[in-house]
Amino acid sequence: MTKISFLALLSLAMVAFTGCQPSSTTDSAASTESSDSHDDHDHGSHEGHDHDHDGHDHDGHDHDAHGHDAHGHDGHDHGDHDHETIDASAAGLSTDALVHLEKADAPKSLDEAIKKLTSMQSTIAGGFADDDVDSIHNELHEIGTLLEQTESLAKKSDLDDEKKKQALAAIDTLFDAFGSVDAKLHGDEGAEYSEVGGDIDDAIKVLGGVQ
Repeated sequence: MTKISFLALLSLAMVAFTGCQPSSTTDSAASTESSDSHDDHDHGSHEGHDHDHDGHDHDGHDHDAHGHDAHGHDGHDHGDHDHETIDASAAGLSTDALVHLEKADAPKSLDEAIKKLTSMQSTIAGGFADDDVDSIHNELHEIGTLLEQTESLAKKSDLDDEKKKQALAAIDTLFDAFGSVDAKLHGDEGAEYSEVGGDIDDAIKVLGGVQ
């Protein structure tokens, strides 16, 4: 290759290289401008948007003011629940003083009610005869409910007027007699079972006769 040819090629190469330079400079300038523009956006100036959310004000919502403390967990103090076991005997309690929670099924008919009433009265009479009132504690509490159920069934029954009248009179006698016995057992003015036992027996017989 001659020197002239080499110089010609070198000149062409220089021109080509120089032609690329403005593009690089332009890109650099654009990059710088973009950077400056991003600075103008200024993350620090997000005060308008306010990432502190002061506008929304979580402090204003105030979870403490929401009253979790006021809800009283401190006052409730789960640590205070020692759940001590109570000695019933030491406290002077007995099973007779407890409420009987079990409830017998209500009779569906007058005949069923009278049969239950007859059986319960027999149990109560036996308890008093044995001088063991504790053994008939539940029956003495349940007899009143059973009498109410029997009275309701008698009123709705298909008995003729005379028998219905006899049945309701017998039920009234039982209400009075057992009410008097219950009052006596609780220290109020009333009667011993032996004093009204005859009236109770007669009333039960009347009810048995209207079935």
